[in-house]
Amino acid sequence: TICILFLCDAFNSMAQRLYLECIEAGHEVVVHLAKNSDDMIDQVKRTQPHLILCPFLTKRVPEKIWSNAAVPCLIVHPGIEGDRGMSSIDWALKEHAEEWGVTILQAEDEMDAGDIWATNNFKISRHQGKVPTKSSVYRGECINAAVVGLRQVLHDFAEGNSSPR
Repeated sequence: TICILFLCDAFNSMAQRLYLECIEAGHEVVVHLAKNSDDMIDQVKRTQPHLILCPFLTKRVPEKIWSNAAVPCLIVHPGIEGDRGMSSIDWALKEHAEEWGVTILQAEDEMDAGDIWATNNFKISRHQGKVPTKSSVYRGECINAAVVGLRQVLHDFAEGNSSPR
């Protein structure tokens, strides 16, 4: 059993689905709605997790957390490998991208620039040429891709194969 701490802005659809995936796999999960850096640091001390997962966090992870090599802190980013920053899905839709993805990466000083633990791409569905909404892509394809990535991360972590690229 892996003790996983979720640091989130809100317990949104992504966080809920990944929480259920972890619970169904037999892991212990503590969900914490992060208010600020000190709050996140205190929660990590209280929980003493094996793994930290941020399925929906727009705040910067404090260095005291991400620099601890013994407890990986992973960001679930709704963007393809190499994409950084906020509004990733908005940009994909605006630029008429045919494919997008979700990348699970190690938190570090630069946002969305850490080592990659998993990445999964998907086709952006355009039924009858209509552009999908951000929320439909996020709640559908992004969450499904994140589940695939999470399964890979949990398997690799449990096997001791936590060597991101």
